[in-house]
Amino acid sequence: MVPIPVHGREPLLRQTIKRLKRQTHPVHIIIMGESSSERQIAEEEGVEFLKHRNRPLGAKWQAGMNRARELEADAVMMLGSSDWLSD
Repeated sequence: MVPIPVHGREPLLRQTIKRLKRQTHPVHIIIMGESSSERQIAEEEGVEFLKHRNRPLGAKWQAGMNRARELEADAVMMLGSSDWLSD
């Protein structure tokens, strides 16, 4: 599972999702955000969207971890919305 709290950075978010989807093993991506544009990207890219306000930021991170726990994740990789993955 990869929870990603987002606030803006939509172009980078879309690229991060695409790169995660190209990994060898299937990855469940959870986008935690609050804007309609963030939700739209999640829907267009076929990943889960969890609506959550941006402040306090720690609560947003925790919401992603709670969701991963609910889904009984075998492993969790936390990414921020400004993190960049290479192929």
